[in-house]
Amino acid sequence: MISDVFRGGVDLVSVPILAGGDGAPTRPREHFISARSVGDPDFGSLFAGLAATVEQKKAAVLAMTILGGCGLQAQGLRALRDVFGRLEWPVTWVGEPGCPLTGVQVHAVSGAKVEPLFSNGLAVGSGFEDTDATYCVLGGISADPSLPRPLQTRQVFEAMESVLRQADMDFSQVFRTWLFIDRILDWYPAFNAVRTGFFEDLALALGSVPASTGIGLANPLESALVAGALALRPKSPSARVQRVFSPLQCPATDYRSSFSRAVEVALPACRKLFVSGTASIDAEGKTAHTGDIQGQIAQTMEVVQAILESRRMSWSNVTRAIAYVTHPDIVARFEEYCATRRLPRFPFITTQAVICRGDLLFEVEVDAVAA
Repeated sequence: MISDVFRGGVDLVSVPILAGGDGAPTRPREHFISARSVGDPDFGSLFAGLAATVEQKKAAVLAMTILGGCGLQAQGLRALRDVFGRLEWPVTWVGEPGCPLTGVQVHAVSGAKVEPLFSNGLAVGSGFEDTDATYCVLGGISADPSLPRPLQTRQVFEAMESVLRQADMDFSQVFRTWLFIDRILDWYPAFNAVRTGFFEDLALALGSVPASTGIGLANPLESALVAGALALRPKSPSARVQRVFSPLQCPATDYRSSFSRAVEVALPACRKLFVSGTASIDAEGKTAHTGDIQGQIAQTMEVVQAILESRRMSWSNVTRAIAYVTHPDIVARFEEYCATRRLPRFPFITTQAVICRGDLLFEVEVDAVAA
């Protein structure tokens, strides 16, 4: 499933999602392309490699996430437009100050007509459908940076709801969110209060809150946060979304953090598992292995592995992952962990970030797929 291309200092990995077995109806095929930067960024080579992979798959881009190198955004966006032309899909660019470009992730689809979704002239979403469901991918959604942070948070959630309406959907159909929060340690409780209030206003039950990553990353817009999401509107009972519990952790809602540990989307062709940003938090919701990075990496990876195994999956089923580290030295520790335990190669990008608790040093999110 995994193919490698090396171009201009970039380790590029493309993972297609199975579209169905022999005799199954023809369905769109999703592709997750991860390009890890392994040197100074050559945006021309980087984006040309991504464009060539997308073209090879006869696919259309749904969304792009760029991690690190925020100070190079103007240069990077010029190069991106030179390669791809008009950007009719969302670009989410986040990274901590001074952090170099660490990678790019592209979500694309072939065999489907993609409808771009705009807000104030900016592409912030993509929609497509098949016989089972209508799908929506959101990204790059921010708020007026002059507003107080809690008001920006509410504005971002309301903006997501507004964009979803363009696709005849609403926020109750969102099953996965990404919330990149600037200076997260300064105001994470206030952020959580606004998110919980928004969900309560929508009358979302605790069992239907999305899987999520809430991580400390800045953005070139200097907004309090930038957000993305995935949503699904079923066309038939064959498309289902369900909350997945973590065997080694309590639900995050137990301590008033409004997200699910994981969510599974069941379709006739496959099952997709979306594991939230996961850190070294024990069964009581407390930080485990404080000050011990080896212990925190091990705890985090064991928690994610338990979630995968609970859905009859393993690391070999992972299609996309991000490892968030509080210091660049932790990258080598994480890679050593994977090598020592002989984990199968899976596509991940590692980037520097601030975790939602000051005593957490490492966090991982993964997507996985099985028949």
